[in-house]
Amino acid sequence: MVARDNPHAIIQNNLVGTANILELARVYQIRRVVFCSSVSAYGPTPAGPVPEDVALNPSTVYGATKAAGEQLIAAYATQHKVEAEISKIS
Repeated sequence: MVARDNPHAIIQNNLVGTANILELARVYQIRRVVFCSSVSAYGPTPAGPVPEDVALNPSTVYGATKAAGEQLIAAYATQHKVEAEISKIS
């Protein structure tokens, strides 16, 4: 089965998995979390490098989970002081 054909699994792995890691970081005061996002969080873009200040506009469930993960990380950083670094991959 192709992952895109199982959106529930994508959500469980990417979004719930991210939430679980952030919660563990909060509870156990883990110093830093590194999150690997994806250019899929931007949605359709022209060929070439995508500036990081482009608005997130995902067009797939996978991309949406990556965009949501970035927002969840930002919220944990603000509310719970969990330090996080977001790294975008192609």
